[in-house]
Amino acid sequence: MKEMFSEKFNNIDFEFRRLVFSTNEVWYEIDFNNNGNKDSFKMYKDNEGTWKIAARQLPEWIKETEQEFNEIIIRNENL
Repeated sequence: MKEMFSEKFNNIDFEFRRLVFSTNEVWYEIDFNNNGNKDSFKMYKDNEGTWKIAARQLPEWIKETEQEFNEIIIRNENL
């Protein structure tokens, strides 16, 4: 797996950073350009193994792509 990688989605570059806080706690911080402003959000793995966006005010189109980001992260974790 990669600690840092980029993925283009909906013509936007997303920068993924894998963050390890302990052996059991891994998060991803995802940076992107939001209409000229750098923005970011974090994702965590829930008890069922699905990567979820941590609660935060984000554009609706980001929230709607949570499943796609889940698949991108799973793909990276399985490298």
